[in-house]
Amino acid sequence: MAQLNTIKTVLKATVLLLTLFFSVSCQEALQLLKQVNVQEPKASVENVKLTDLSLSKADLLFDIAVENPNPLGVHLSGMDYNFLINGASFIKGQKEDKLDIKANGKANISIPLSLTYSEIHKAVKSFADLDTVPYQLKLKIGVNLPVLGDIKIPVTKSGSFPNLRLPEISLKKIKLDKIGFSCADLKLMLDIKNPNAVSFVTRNLNYDLEVNGKNWIKGKIDKALKINKKAKQTVSIPVTLNFLEMGGAVYQMLSGGSKLEYHLTGKSDFSSDFKLLKTFSLPFDKKGKIDLIK
Repeated sequence: MAQLNTIKTVLKATVLLLTLFFSVSCQEALQLLKQVNVQEPKASVENVKLTDLSLSKADLLFDIAVENPNPLGVHLSGMDYNFLINGASFIKGQKEDKLDIKANGKANISIPLSLTYSEIHKAVKSFADLDTVPYQLKLKIGVNLPVLGDIKIPVTKSGSFPNLRLPEISLKKIKLDKIGFSCADLKLMLDIKNPNAVSFVTRNLNYDLEVNGKNWIKGKIDKALKINKKAKQTVSIPVTLNFLEMGGAVYQMLSGGSKLEYHLTGKSDFSSDFKLLKTFSLPFDKKGKIDLIK
């Protein structure tokens, strides 16, 4: 019986639509369409996935569903999309998917977007310090209905995605522990700062320090160091300087009270428990003046 009623509904719709096409005005067409319960399709963003994440960009995938509640098939004629950040358009485009949606059926479309942090921070400088970037996606989905032609279904989706920033490695201080006629014992204190809302582990920290144009130390720390979210880790590196090898000028430098000009270079590997974030290598290059702590 249910199947017979469906057939009758479709036949009735077909007859009415043919009548619309050949003999009635648009207003009359609307009234007749209501008689067969022709409804506007429904559209929504069913899911948003973060498909890739790095220190330079975030990739999002929007899954959109269009449902046809009518006893007749309709045609999906594409969509316009506008991705906004801070209320301003950031990415605009069109997707030309043309699909037939069966009677009482459903169609799914996906929109992939790749968002570069440097461009986001350039567009909205205040976002550089945020842990997440809020967004709004506005869609206009084109659907072709019998007789009435194309209509646009508006859809809006708001959300946010992680905003990652580079960890920072810098020289905190140089501390003189002991000085003799032939050598001096010092400690280099390196700061590793994590400005993100996810923790990191750093490994294979390579460093090379020049002071007043002279190479003081070059080495590597193999030990893994955890830097908690929104935290800073200080690494202490013991150094012994041999005056017989480096010359008397280094002794005079350490004995005096002037600031030291330094150049710190190197790189370190970083990993995270955030699944999408792959291990990356971060180089650093710092120059400046620093006091010798005695």
